[in-house]
Amino acid sequence: IEYLITASPEWEGWGTSQEVEFFERASLWLIDKHGAENIAGMSIHRDISTPQLVAYVIPIDQKGKLNCKDFLGGRV
Repeated sequence: IEYLITASPEWEGWGTSQEVEFFERASLWLIDKHGAENIAGMSIHRDISTPQLVAYVIPIDQKGKLNCKDFLGGRV
């Protein structure tokens, strides 16, 4: 599962401590939602005008099997 988390380019928090908090809270949300053990990678990209957090989650369920349907709450 790939996540791209960002905010509006017009947001006044870019380049401030609010940006740091925004991405910290987004990271904690991902860890809470999927478990740290299921996050394969997470990074903040600043190579475009609006920073974005990109994360990759491996959907391993309670039985140790790949199960994207379970992670996303049903059929997508």
